[in-house]
Amino acid sequence: MVLEEKAVFGELPAYDYGQYTFLDDVYPNNAGDGMEHRNSTCIVDANEKVAGNEIDLLGTFAHEYFHSWNVKRIRPKSLEPFNFTHADMSNELWFAEGFTQYYGELLLVRSGFHNVDEYGGTLSGLVNAILNTPGAAKYPATEMSRKSVFTDAGVAIDPTNYQNNFTTYYYYGGAIALALDLRLRSEFNLTLDDFMRTVWLTRGKVMKPYTVADLQTDLGTVTKNPKFAAEFFDKYITGIEKNNYEALLAKAGLVLRKRAPGQPWIGLPPVISGGRAATLHGVGAGYPIVISPVMTSPVYKAGLDAGDVIVKADGKDITDAASVNAVFGDKKPGDKVSIVYNNRTGQHTSTLVVEESPALEIVTFEKAGLTLSADQKAFRDSWLSSKVK
Repeated sequence: MVLEEKAVFGELPAYDYGQYTFLDDVYPNNAGDGMEHRNSTCIVDANEKVAGNEIDLLGTFAHEYFHSWNVKRIRPKSLEPFNFTHADMSNELWFAEGFTQYYGELLLVRSGFHNVDEYGGTLSGLVNAILNTPGAAKYPATEMSRKSVFTDAGVAIDPTNYQNNFTTYYYYGGAIALALDLRLRSEFNLTLDDFMRTVWLTRGKVMKPYTVADLQTDLGTVTKNPKFAAEFFDKYITGIEKNNYEALLAKAGLVLRKRAPGQPWIGLPPVISGGRAATLHGVGAGYPIVISPVMTSPVYKAGLDAGDVIVKADGKDITDAASVNAVFGDKKPGDKVSIVYNNRTGQHTSTLVVEESPALEIVTFEKAGLTLSADQKAFRDSWLSSKVK
């Protein structure tokens, strides 16, 4: 894994004390986190033990180690100088964290720890985040970066609506990195590695903090096409347009498709315990909506929101998640279901229209029963194969 990360940039950083140290605490009661530093990283994992979980644990190692280039040396100017007396708001976390998120998983494939089918599941998470969340539909990557001070371990006393106005810059930026990598490969015979190496030599190695405009300049330099760089940043970084992931992934013999075509979806947020949570709401038994549903979901479109408690659906009593599934499990997209719900203003009735799940998945051409061409295989191999000489 270390050698694959070194291959991206062409060299290791000059560690201040001549070495890099990984500190890992593995214990089932841990919350789980990773914190990168210039010459080390501190990782806490919630596994019971290392043995048997090595590959799972390695994901955090790959991500945090990539930070020894990207963040600890390739540094956003907005985070300089350090000032721990206030929150530092940054426009660049889609690159600092998002591109690191992309590479952390990609390099485990290049290292041989994950195969292409497993990687399809990882890519599905990135693409769903950028194509299927209200936050990404409404706000650019730069604004999601600025929200870090509120969302990344930030604590709010009042309820928030982050599920509708925030998409994590880890996945948002990771999806942008995926698209840029595939576009550089197909349009310029270049790779995202070439871009990262340019940023490293221009910014990180000489410890010159960067801005968003600097990254655009570096993309224009590596592609020898400033117009492409300007359009990419205007559309996908500071704008809210999205790349054509279906077409880009097809170049590598990967299919982007609906995960559950024809299956019912209502978008009801999960709760821990129907009866207990409903009692806490002061409205009796039922299925409580504790957090706001995603605004694209059928339940939200039916007028339900946080604080409501569903007591009947399709004429049947609702007491918990199982009773909800019993009602909606055999429904079809387009079916209309009567919903009775309580809240602090009394009892209400609404009609919910079932929809097809918008969730996407990425699978290989082979798994989808399609023929992988020689060009697609070559493209995939070039992208995912080891770069260690």
